[in-house]
Amino acid sequence: MTSGQSPQTTVDQLARQARHLLISFDGPIRSANAGNPPAQYINEVLPACHESGRSVAVVTAAPVAEVLAYTNAHELSTQITIVAVSIRRAVSALEAQPADCVAIASSPEDVADARTAGVPAIAYATTPDYADRLLRAGARAFVYSLMDLALKLRSAG
Repeated sequence: MTSGQSPQTTVDQLARQARHLLISFDGPIRSANAGNPPAQYINEVLPACHESGRSVAVVTAAPVAEVLAYTNAHELSTQITIVAVSIRRAVSALEAQPADCVAIASSPEDVADARTAGVPAIAYATTPDYADRLLRAGARAFVYSLMDLALKLRSAG
């Protein structure tokens, strides 16, 4: 983040620039809560992308078949363009440029994967300490709630 920029300003800027969202499977989509329900407000983020013409890639280290079964079972799959094993592969599969993408990451490893691919990352964090950790890993901004991201995506058009 540049000096003088607040994380919210950066989230706004990244939401405006993003034509493709590359969302980590664990955290932003499949929560760590008991039973692994979908993360709160992912059902707002995906339609916000769809309605504004943005594509969505799910990035995962889990087997693709597991991700597809999960997204089908939770009625999320119709709003997901592709499932990929890395940020770099997601960018390639979408035939996109890294600058047209934004990663939604919930782990330092996901942030590092985005940085390596040249894709800016918005951290999805549940605590201030974890947000700081993800920012130190290279995330450009953070959100504590996916609803904040959905609202930013909708206002960015």
